[in-house]
Order: sequence, then C-alpha cells, then structure tokens
Amino acid sequence: MPLDSGSDTDFRHPHPPKSEALSHHRGTPQDKITTARGEQPRLEITVTAVLEIRRLAEVERDRLGHPYLGDEHLLLGVLAHAANPAAAMLNERGLDLPTARAEIARIVAESGPLARDDTALLREFGVDVARMRRQLEATFGTLAVHDAARRVRLRPWWRGRSQHNPLCGPLYLIKRAQLIACTTAGTRGETEIRPEHLLYGVLRVARDPLGSGLGRRGRRDASRVGLRVGAAHPVRLLLTGQGIDVDRRSEDLLGDLIGRREGHP
Repeated sequence: MPLDSGSDTDFRHPHPPKSEALSHHRGTPQDKITTARGEQPRLEITVTAVLEIRRLAEVERDRLGHPYLGDEHLLLGVLAHAANPAAAMLNERGLDLPTARAEIARIVAESGPLARDDTALLREFGVDVARMRRQLEATFGTLAVHDAARRVRLRPWWRGRSQHNPLCGPLYLIKRAQLIACTTAGTRGETEIRPEHLLYGVLRVARDPLGSGLGRRGRRDASRVGLRVGAAHPVRLLLTGQGIDVDRRSEDLLGDLIGRREGHP
C-alpha cells in the first residue's frame, strides 16, 4: 500500500490490535508506547533514543532550510545523536556529521531549487509555528492536534489543494523508513526500536528511487516542494560517495550492528 506524505507517523508495533489506538506525546517523560486506555499493547516497545534522533533530524532539516523531513535528515539525526552504534559504524566508514551535512546540502541543491520552508518564512514575520504547535499539543495532546489536522485535509472542499498547512509540520517523507525499523524490531521479538533499526530502514529505502512507496498525493506533495520523484535517493548518493554500496551492504550492516549490540565480534 502506498504511503502518503501527510503528517507525523508514530513508531509502533507493526501489528497492534485493531482496537488499540497507540500514541506517544512528544516532549514528555513517556518513552514507551501505550494504548489510549493506558493499557500496554501485546509488545511494549521503547523508543527513547529514536525519538531523540527524530528531534535532531528536525533540527538538521531546519538548519538546512529544507521544506520536508526526509531520510537524509534521519541519517543526520543518527550522526548528531552520536552515542549509538549506528553513528559509530558510519564514522568508521569515514562519514562524520560535518561531512554528511555538507554533502547532503550539496546533493539536494544540485537536484534543483526547492520551495521555501513555510515555517522559516512565517518566522521572518514573527510567527513561531513550532511554538504554536507545542502550545496546542500541551493543551490538547499530540494525537488530538494530529487528528484535527488530518480531518481538515480530508474535508471535500480541501482535497486536491496544493497548500500545506505549516502548523502540521514539514512534509514528512520518512514513514517508510520508520515502518521498516518498527517491522524489523517486531519480527525479531525485540522490545526496543534502536538507532540501528532506524538506520537499516533508511538504507533499505535509499536502495530505491526517491519517492518510492508514496501514493499519488505524496508524489504530488513531493514535487510541489521541488523534489524530483524517481531520481536517485540523496542517501544513496551520499553513501556511494563514501564508498558504501547500499544495495549490497544494507543487510550486512544491520547484522554487524546487531552483533555489536549483543557483544559478538
């Protein structure tokens, strides 16, 4: 099923019971996924480090001025987090954070002009969209804000419009990598989604052309912000430049990282 590019997608167990609405609240001490009724799903998954990487990815996106949150920003988030085996593996292969930042900026710039980031544009007029969203989430909850924005997008008079509400956050193009990370952890029976799983998801997605897996709306939104759907993935171009063959090594890299985590040589 194609993945649309709408708002945020939570990390969650790949096969939760249908009756359970899983949620987490950004910026709270809660670091485990629970149901809306306060019950635990069949497999409790801890995502503390991954949520911090997501936050750092958004910081990197904002630093670069990109109007979308993509897999390349997740990779930068892994490197910025630093205290994880995934970042150590990338460093060992010659890819550090300053190098990755510079190369991602170059690769994206050379792919063509991007639309201006709506949030950055509003900031110039004194409107802090991120602060507004945090206030709404503190008052009503993250899930409520997310659902309200989704209901607006689904209204008949809104459908088909090219406008993207900046209050919903940037265009999210990371759902497929997140889903692969969750599925990888779940199928292995692990109770924690680690940076290694997230990096594996990014590498798996980078093997395909940019925008693979997006639905019609997702492809339209990606094109609207200036991305070339079907072009080589920025992460693939970055890693190829560092001598890492994404097609051949993604499975091996995951095995190496998990083996290191478990203390195997």
